[in-house]
Amino acid sequence: MSYYQTSPNQANQPAGQYAGRGGGGGLLSGGMKLRLLIGAAIVLFSAISYYSSSQPNPVTGKTERVAISVDDEIKLGLQHAGQMGQLSRNFQAQQRVSGIGARLVAALERELGYVGKANPFNFEFHLLADRQTINAFALPGGQIFISEGLLNRLEYDGEVAGVLAHEMGHVIERHSAKQMAKSGLLKGVTGAAGVLGGDAGSSRTAAAISNLVSMRYSRDAEFEADNWGVQLNVAAGYHPKHLIGVMNILAQLKSGAGQPPEFLSTHPNTDKRVANIEDRIKHYASLADLSGLE
Repeated sequence: MSYYQTSPNQANQPAGQYAGRGGGGGLLSGGMKLRLLIGAAIVLFSAISYYSSSQPNPVTGKTERVAISVDDEIKLGLQHAGQMGQLSRNFQAQQRVSGIGARLVAALERELGYVGKANPFNFEFHLLADRQTINAFALPGGQIFISEGLLNRLEYDGEVAGVLAHEMGHVIERHSAKQMAKSGLLKGVTGAAGVLGGDAGSSRTAAAISNLVSMRYSRDAEFEADNWGVQLNVAAGYHPKHLIGVMNILAQLKSGAGQPPEFLSTHPNTDKRVANIEDRIKHYASLADLSGLE
C-alpha cells in the first residue's frame, strides 16, 4: 500500500504570457511567493501532526511517533486478516506453526513479566496455502502469516521460530504504525515540493526521494525485527543460530532465481543481516550458556 499521493499545482499562467509586458515579472514573483506560503503551510501542518503523534511503546517503553493506537492496530489487523490469502488445509502443518508461535508468545510474556508489563498484542499465527511464494509477514496488532512455500523449506522448528519471532518483532516495534506516521509527514513534504516546483516533474522527483527515505526506514526496521528474533528464540529455548540458517536458505533462493523471495523485498543485504544476528548471538552467549537450546 502506498501512502504517497501527490497533487502538483501548476502555475496559473504560463511564463510566456507576460513576456514583454510591464509588471509581468512582479506577477510571477507574486506567484512564487504564494507557492512558498502554501508549501510552508503544508510542511508545517505535516510536521506538527507528525511530532504530536508520540506514544510510549507498551512493551519497550520507548516514546515513538505512531499514527494509531495499539487497539486500532489490532482492529486493523483483524479487519484485513481474511484478505491475505487462502489458509492452508494442512492441519498438521498449521498446528506446528501455531504451537511454535504459542511458545514464542509465552516466552515474550515471561520476559515482560520480569519488568512488570503485560503483552498488549493479539498474536495469532496463520499458514497460507501458497506453495510458490516464499514469504512471511505481520499485520498491525499481531496477525502473523507464513506461506507453505517458506515453511516447507524450513527443516528445524528453531528456523520456523526465527521467522515467526522476526515478524513478532515488527509488531512489538509497531513498525506499521510508525511507517504510517512517517508516510504522512513525507506525503506533506512531497506535496509541498510539488507546489514549490510548480510542475508535475518536481512532484514526481520529490515522491521518488520520499520513497527512498521510506525504503531506508524499512531496512532499519528489519534489523530491529531480527534482534527480536534472536531475543525471543533464546527466551523460548530455541538456539538463535537458526536465524542464520533461515538467512542462508533465503540467500540461496535469491541467488538461484531472477527475483528475490518476497520475504527479502526492501530488506537489507543478507550478509549484513547475518552479521547483525551474529553480534546479537554473541551478546546473549556472554550472558548465558546457549549450548542447551534446541
